[in-house]
Amino acid sequence: MKQLALILLAAMLCLLCACGEGALEVTGAAVTTLRIMTETPTTETRSKEFIKLASSPEEAFQWIASWDFSLIEDDEYRDHMEYIYSNYNLEWEYILLDCNSDGVDEMYIKLSDNFDSALLCYVDGKVECIYHDEIEGTCFTRPMRDGRLMQTYELWGPGPSYTIMEVDSNNDLVCVDRYSLVAVYYYEAMKDEWDHIPEASPNMTVIYKETECYAFQVPVHKNGESSGTAVQLSKKEWQQARDKINDLLIKDDEFIKFG
Repeated sequence: MKQLALILLAAMLCLLCACGEGALEVTGAAVTTLRIMTETPTTETRSKEFIKLASSPEEAFQWIASWDFSLIEDDEYRDHMEYIYSNYNLEWEYILLDCNSDGVDEMYIKLSDNFDSALLCYVDGKVECIYHDEIEGTCFTRPMRDGRLMQTYELWGPGPSYTIMEVDSNNDLVCVDRYSLVAVYYYEAMKDEWDHIPEASPNMTVIYKETECYAFQVPVHKNGESSGTAVQLSKKEWQQARDKINDLLIKDDEFIKFG
C-alpha cells in the first residue's frame, strides 16, 4: 500500500510539472506576441483579436504603413484598402501632415499620381477615413504644404478643373475654391447652358496642352457645387494662380514608401 501511494504521488507531481511547463510556454508566447505588435506588425500579429487600440497617431500610422489596416473604423473602407493591397501591384506611399489644424498629423496615402488615394486621421486609438478617392483615372487628389488638398478633374471636353479643399474641425472635407479651364470650342458650344460662366473675352485665352482655353475662378459651396458667377482670369492671373498651387504641392520625392 505504501509503495502504491508513492507511485500515485510521483504521478501527480509529474502531472503538475507538465501543466506548469505548459502554462509557462503559453505565457511566454503571449508576451512575445505583444512585444512584436508594439514594434513592427507582422503577418502573424494582424488579427483583429490582438490589435485593439494604438497608443498614439505615430503608432497607428506605423501599423498602416506596414500593411495592417485593422485599426480603420469603417468596415467598408478597411475592406477596400485590403482589396487594393491584395489585387493590385502598386507602390503605396504616404506623408504625414496636419490637415485640420489641431496640432496632430493626418496620414495621406497615394498609390499613384492618378489612381487611388486617402486621408486618414487618428481618433482615440483608432483610425478614421476622412476621404478616399475611387479608382478613376480622370480625377486625383494631391496634398499641399499648408494642409489643404488639390483635386484635379481632367474632363475630355471642357478641360481640367482644380478644386482646393480643406479639412474642417469636424474632420469633414470641404471645398473652398476652384479654378477651371474651358476649351474655347467647348465654351462656344455650351455657354448658353451655363448660368455660372460669364461671357468670355476672346483676348484672354490661355494654352493648355496645345488647346486654346478660357480660365475661370469659380466660387463654390462646401459640397463642391458652384455658388456664384465665375470670374474670367487673364493669362497672367492664371499663371500666378497655377504657380502658387504648384509651389504648395508636395513633391513626389517627399513621400515615404510603405513597408
